[in-house]
Amino acid sequence: MVKQTIMMMVDMMVIVVIVIGSLSHFKSSRV
Repeated sequence: MVKQTIMMMVDMMVIVVIVIGSLSHFKSSRV
């Protein structure tokens, strides 16, 4: 159960990093 929770947390972190990275890239490309 602990391993599943850690995997879910890692997935969320990866999604957040990708979203923030794409947003910053989009903003910089707009400018």
